[in-house]
Amino acid sequence: MRRVRWKSKYLTGDRRADERNKRLVAILHELDEELRSKEHCQDMEELYGALAEVTGKRLSGAEGAPSGVGSDDAVRDLIRASLPLAALQTPACRDCDICDLTDEKVTAWLQQGKISRQPDGIEAA
Repeated sequence: MRRVRWKSKYLTGDRRADERNKRLVAILHELDEELRSKEHCQDMEELYGALAEVTGKRLSGAEGAPSGVGSDDAVRDLIRASLPLAALQTPACRDCDICDLTDEKVTAWLQQGKISRQPDGIEAA
């Protein structure tokens, strides 16, 4: 499993964007710690890997990778397509609750970005 690490080369010069990107990396670190400390299903391992890949592309500005709101959409689409995990409520499920934690943390991160993009600090409904 590849762990995403923050590097100064990921700085964009936009303080808010940089803080959001750092928060996403911190979320991935939290999830990585959970994955290392609990038995979990292969589906969760694959979701984490996909989140790490999307985040890596977001941070590195890989050619063809969406940026800004577009990369938020890529993260949102991945979460929507992947959760609930196929293993949920099957013998493969380990009742680790990491999928719920992932959904909660990433959804909150996405919502925070939506609010911060509103003009004049007006919060979205």
